[in-house]
Amino acid sequence: MLAKLIVNFHRIFIEICLWLSLVLFLIIGWNFPILLGEEFLSKSGDGFFSLSSISGLKGAIVGIVTWFLTAVVFLGRFLVLGDIRARVRNIEDQLNEGA
Repeated sequence: MLAKLIVNFHRIFIEICLWLSLVLFLIIGWNFPILLGEEFLSKSGDGFFSLSSISGLKGAIVGIVTWFLTAVVFLGRFLVLGDIRARVRNIEDQLNEGA
């Protein structure tokens, strides 16, 4: 019984982790220039992609892109398994209704 409870809440737990990690990466990206410090940023070059030109909005965008790639690599497989599980359950329900 406990095993089924854990399996049922697994997808909800992953969803909560995804949203919390999105917020975390957004905050870290927004504060990226502050986290690096002025001394480190003054040593980098100029240009659009240089560290000294990263503002809060650019850092937030980089944070969201980084979050997306991280989520795909680490949590995507669990979401696919959850989707497969839901589809198999639907097929079982359809077979049980027909029998």
